[in-house]
Amino acid sequence: KSYDKVFCFRSFKYVENPDRAIAEMERVLSPGGTILLEVSNNSLQNLAAKSISKLVVKVMPDLPVDSKWRYFANANFFSPADIGKVLPKHNLKIVKDQPLFILPSVKMVSALILLDKILFLILPKRFFARSFLFLISR
Repeated sequence: KSYDKVFCFRSFKYVENPDRAIAEMERVLSPGGTILLEVSNNSLQNLAAKSISKLVVKVMPDLPVDSKWRYFANANFFSPADIGKVLPKHNLKIVKDQPLFILPSVKMVSALILLDKILFLILPKRFFARSFLFLISR
C-alpha cells in the first residue's frame, strides 16, 4: 500500500494467473491510487497468431528463444470481460478502458496509419483491437 500509481505495460501477456498478478498490484497500491494496465486482447488476430505460432514452434523446436513465433506461442491474451471479472475480488474497478490499434505493430507508413484509423472506427473493438489500456482504481 505504498505506491500511488502502478503501471503494467506490455508484460501482462506473460502472466499465467491474472488474479494473482492483480492481487499483487492491489497489495502495493496506496488508498486512492490508480493502476494503468495494458492487456493484449484475445482478438481474432491474436488468437490466430497464437495457434499458427504453436504449430510452427512444434514443427521447428530449435527456433531461437526470442523469436516472434515463440512470443505468440507463449503469450496469454485476455478480453476486457476477463479483466472485469477479476477486479471486483480485489475491490478494484475499471474507470476507463481504451482499445488500442487494429493492425499488427510493424513499421507504419502513412497509408497503414490511415487504414488502422479507418478499421478502428468500423470494426468491433472486442474482436479486433490488439490490446486494451485500462485505468483502474479502488
